Amino acid sequence: MSRTNAGEAALFRSARRKRWKENLAGWLFVSPWMFGFAFLMLGPMLFSLVISFTEWNMVGAPKFLGFDNYIHMFTSDPFYYRALAVTFKYVFLMVPLQVILAILIAVLLNRATVGSRFFRSVFYMPSLIQGVTLALIWAWMFNDDFGPINFSSSKSGCPVCIG
Repeated sequence: MSRTNAGEAALFRSARRKRWKENLAGWLFVSPWMFGFAFLMLGPMLFSLVISFTEWNMVGAPKFLGFDNYIHMFTSDPFYYRALAVTFKYVFLMVPLQVILAILIAVLLNRATVGSRFFRSVFYMPSLIQGVTLALIWAWMFNDDFGPINFSSSKSGCPVCIG
């Protein structure tokens, strides 16, 4: 009876160790995102919340005001209600219209009709143009005759970078 309990305990420990390793692997895979979220999203959001309770011109020390900024915003700020109206207009009117329009265009481009290849090319063109433009800009910057990178490197005594 004790051998069975010892065997079950060993199986339980090995299963727990395997589960712990899998959990550790999962946490290691998620950790870059969590650090990015904490430092690039959560940190600035909390900092903005904290400084919203202060009066601070970023030169001197912040002066704590409490809810005075919010009271001023809700009661006597002439731009608050206009900004709120513009925000609601954008959220409830423009975003749904853009989503509906995008779905309509996608459905139309997905159909095999006359000219669908042309329109697919036209809609894909902006993603191609960015890469081509970037390549042309870098080619100009490394140009042998008038490229600013090769010009500045030759003036500083370094050999010409890329011809």
